[in-house]
Amino acid sequence: MHNLDLDQGVLGSSNVSFEHQVRSVLLSDYDKNVRPVLGKKPVEVAFGMKISRLVKVDTKEQIVILDTWVVQKWKNEFLVWDSKAFGDVTRVQFLPSEIWVPDISLYNNGDDSITLAGGRTKFVTEVSVDNDGNCVWSGPATFKANCDLQIISWPFDNQTCELGFGSYTYGENRLDIKLFEDKSGEYTSEYQLMLRWCNKTSRIQIFNSSRRLNPTTSR
Repeated sequence: MHNLDLDQGVLGSSNVSFEHQVRSVLLSDYDKNVRPVLGKKPVEVAFGMKISRLVKVDTKEQIVILDTWVVQKWKNEFLVWDSKAFGDVTRVQFLPSEIWVPDISLYNNGDDSITLAGGRTKFVTEVSVDNDGNCVWSGPATFKANCDLQIISWPFDNQTCELGFGSYTYGENRLDIKLFEDKSGEYTSEYQLMLRWCNKTSRIQIFNSSRRLNPTTSR
């Protein structure tokens, strides 16, 4: 638990802000490459996706493009402070380049312009952190996925495209991906969503593949 001592700031400077003081102290002597937990337990990350638009299905290139909204939640045990000591500030923002963030990415990425379809490469919005260390990282993302599309009875085929998400850095003993619990029903409850496309139904199935596909489970 951090307590901040406020110094006399210059009028018009951000250092008179309680938010500035919280960020300054928390980031001092902070290593963003260290997992945000004490001990050897895994970091639990809740991952959820809301598919807003099916942009394109290219049966020739075997590509599906989706506009989505992604949310990730976890707890950082090193970003905790006493809000009463800092003007009752209970939430501050951090750039993803400033703190530890999960590297959860799309395994079957079909976008040749990026190597990693996730983590800091894909998600560029700020991370919201409360005084208990709870982190929320959410924002829009467009995914281009490689899919095995079978065209037999066009245009009445039912296509299935699985989007596999997981970590390239951590095994499940170091990063445990959970399904984001959403009471509003806007996010995929079972990582499955039915979408209409050109008089046929395309099923987009999203699954937590950290156990299924991650080759680093022994780390």
